[in-house]
Amino acid sequence: MRGKSLENRSSNELMPSFRSGEFNPNATAKYKSRKSLWLMNIAYFSATCVVLLILFFVTWTVFHENEEDAAWIPAGIVAVAFFSASIAAREIILRRFQNRQLLQHERMEKRASFAGIRNGKLTLEQNAAILRRIKRKSDAANTVQDTPENHWELFNLSSEYLERIERELQNVHVGSPRLPALRKGQEQIQVLQKHHLLHWASETSQNLTREAQVRVNMNEKIETAQRALEILQTASRFYPNERQLSESTSAIKEFIASIRVGHWVEAAERAVFKGHLKKAVDLYRDALFDLSRETIDENERDKIKKRILAEIIRLENDLHREKASRKHLSPKT
Repeated sequence: MRGKSLENRSSNELMPSFRSGEFNPNATAKYKSRKSLWLMNIAYFSATCVVLLILFFVTWTVFHENEEDAAWIPAGIVAVAFFSASIAAREIILRRFQNRQLLQHERMEKRASFAGIRNGKLTLEQNAAILRRIKRKSDAANTVQDTPENHWELFNLSSEYLERIERELQNVHVGSPRLPALRKGQEQIQVLQKHHLLHWASETSQNLTREAQVRVNMNEKIETAQRALEILQTASRFYPNERQLSESTSAIKEFIASIRVGHWVEAAERAVFKGHLKKAVDLYRDALFDLSRETIDENERDKIKKRILAEIIRLENDLHREKASRKHLSPKT
């Protein structure tokens, strides 16, 4: 039966039937996963054995040259320690690989079950069942403990449903009892689609911005903030006129500008503290140059520019006075 979902199929149905000529992609995916895992194990243990032998003989050679009577003992200890560490590392790598495969498989099953019947007409009962499942997952994603990734998943599920409804509406005749139900479902899921995309963009960009704030290196700060900006730009492609997205985008652009400009300002302040006034002026001019290139609010740009120019004028006056003082104190020829 084509309409049967993956979760309702028996184990026999999920196995490929060579006698009937049927082919199950899920079973093939599992076989490929096991094969890739088997090949990965062979490669890992082969590399481990090669490195282990090299370590053993290098250690044995070092101790043997120092005229140690039992050079094989420390060499064996090093080899055993390396082998134990390799086994532990393999378990970690294997666990991550299996978790990634399991997560990918679960996502494929979820999408298959949410998509309903790909071929044929979407009945009222099937449409209602899909709507209930999306709404149930939506309620779960709105809990405080949930993650932004679940909002992104709900957005994708909503998009798949809306694409399916668009195809269905092309074949629905006026007066069909399916028409109002499909229209209603379309309107409801459009609201959920926007809701979850905005939540995903907001929470993810906020997390990345907080991460950028605690970074020490300037380039890492900017790189992390740029990732937050890309998240918002992704959401803006779907809802370009959304005020929340435009305001958040402007805020992060100003944050990136403050990182770049702040870097030069802090360097200039350190130069002033060390008495390097000329260097401080050059650093403040670098700050002005970066400020002119950033996309930020003009009023905010003018405020920062005025403060930096005031510092430059103050330092240049100090330099002139210092130069005049040296000239006055120098002996006349």
